[in-house]
Amino acid sequence: MPHYLRREPIHQDTLDALLGADTKVDFIKMDIEGAEVLAMSGAREILTRSSPIIMSEVHTSQLALVSGASWREYFVLMAGFRYRPYFITGGPAGALVDEIEDGKIYNVAFLKNQ
Repeated sequence: MPHYLRREPIHQDTLDALLGADTKVDFIKMDIEGAEVLAMSGAREILTRSSPIIMSEVHTSQLALVSGASWREYFVLMAGFRYRPYFITGGPAGALVDEIEDGKIYNVAFLKNQ
């Protein structure tokens, strides 16, 4: 390893454990290179209790590499919390996402289906 690099242990935990039961979450922004499925799997209490708006990059290739999940599996996970995905188009949430192309990157807003 080069002398200018060093390794340090870091603490890793779920969003639910980090924020605790008393913290209200209104908004989550994610661009974590394919780890979105892992992050949302660790935010079950937050998604159920607080119903935050979620802005997420959906990098289809990275999802498979990092989370071992397809974009469809990510969307099914979110649907289990009653979220629907919408394209972000530079203004208000755009069209409901029902199909995207593998190998591409999208910005999606997940809104709770009331």
